[in-house]
Order: sequence, then structure tokens, then C-alpha cells
Amino acid sequence: MKRAGVLWGCFVAIVLLGCVAPPASAQSTSTTVVEHTSAKTAFVPHYYHLVFVVKELDAGKVINSRNYAMSIGTTTEGENRFTRSIRTGTKVPIEYEQGKITYVDLGVNLDCKNVVSLGDRLGIEVSAEISSLQHVSANDLRPQSDRPAATPVIQQNKWNSQVVVAMGKPTVLFSSDEVTSKRTLELELTATEIK
Repeated sequence: MKRAGVLWGCFVAIVLLGCVAPPASAQSTSTTVVEHTSAKTAFVPHYYHLVFVVKELDAGKVINSRNYAMSIGTTTEGENRFTRSIRTGTKVPIEYEQGKITYVDLGVNLDCKNVVSLGDRLGIEVSAEISSLQHVSANDLRPQSDRPAATPVIQQNKWNSQVVVAMGKPTVLFSSDEVTSKRTLELELTATEIK
């Protein structure tokens, strides 16, 4: 009886050691290492030069255009929260009450993030805000002795979208008509890879 208990204990110990012991074959160990290293590939960023063109059109004809350029790199999933930006504009003083002035930012704000290389195309999230004073003369915005200052009308266009553009080809990202005229505002992007 005692002998059966000892044998049973030895059997259990051998089974447990077999479960936790490392594999005896060197081949199976190297296979495991290869599987783990091939699953982890190094992230290689790609860099691009972006040229944005804001175009004002009247009846389909370009009457004004402005260029904005930046360089940007592809990001890993953890970096997607970082935004690359262009800010250009003017702080315009506006009298909102007799003797009280506030400043309004007018101009162009461009934000880019979530850049993904798609071979001969580029995926990118673009946010754009373009604002300006409606066609009013500077004298109308100043109070005169015979009249108060005119209240300025601010035109504002805001867009946000995930877009895909072909490399080296100008692509219209956003387009909108002005509410008060027959003019159209467009935002165009040309992306080229920096090598």
C-alpha cells in the first residue's frame, strides 16, 4: 500500500515536470522565435510635401488663389492624435458696443492628421476653416460722425473629411458655393513623396 502511494506520487511528479519543462527539441524553439519576430515588423515612416491651394471662382473662372505648403509624415496608430497645422490670418477689431472692441480671427486654418501611405495614393484626414469679411470697404467698418460703424458680415467655410489623393495630381478636396453670390470656394491638394 505504501509502495503504491510512493509510485503514484512519483508518477504525478513526472507528469507535472513534463508539462512545465522546456521543449527538448532545438528545432521547435527556433520555430517559435521565428514566428514571434516575423509578427513584429518595424514601422518605417514616409514623408510627403503637401501643397494646398484655396481658389475663389466666379462663374467657374478663378479670380483669386492662395497657396499653403507643409511637410508631413505617416504616423503609427498611437500618433494619430497629433495634428499638423497651418495658421494664417488677421485679427480684425470689431466694435460690438459703443467704445468696446473685440477681435475676431479671420483667415485660413488647415489641420492634417491620420496620414496613411497607400502606394501611389495618400490617405489623410483634413480639416479646413476659411473665413473672411464679406466684400465691405474698410470705411464702412469705422464709425463716422453721422453714422455708427457697419456690422461686418463674416463669411466662413468649414470642412472636415478623410480623403484619398493620387500622388502628384491636384485633387479638389472641398468645394462650396457662397450663399450671397455666384462665387465658389475650393480647396485643392497636391501631395508628393519626399525621397
